[in-house]
Amino acid sequence: MNGTLNFTIQKIDKEKHFSLEVDFESGEKSWFFPNDIPFNKNSKKLAIESSLKDEYLKIYLLDYHSENQDLGNNFKTCIWDKGFFCVETINKSKIIFDIEGKRVNGRFILLLPSWGKLTKKRLWICYEIPR
Repeated sequence: MNGTLNFTIQKIDKEKHFSLEVDFESGEKSWFFPNDIPFNKNSKKLAIESSLKDEYLKIYLLDYHSENQDLGNNFKTCIWDKGFFCVETINKSKIIFDIEGKRVNGRFILLLPSWGKLTKKRLWICYEIPR
């Protein structure tokens, strides 16, 4: 499936939590980045795949912040970036894509390592690669 798709990156609360949402032809797919998104080529970040984005975010944020502050179910999100997402390669364990937004631009890879398949939530690794 190659082509240009729309994407949205949402920032969650004031922390460095982000959600990448892509409108694929087969439906929306999203990944939650609990520790920022990969802004430079030397940065690899964890991405949690989620089709039920809001439920995963609520569970993660409530667990993460339980010692720091009481968020309840009222965490806030805002659209941090949006633009075009062009898929170069896609299969069960690898997605290579170009992203063109106002804040994020570049070529990235999402990899599903073998240990990421064994968890309840599919854990991916995301990082920028040369164009």
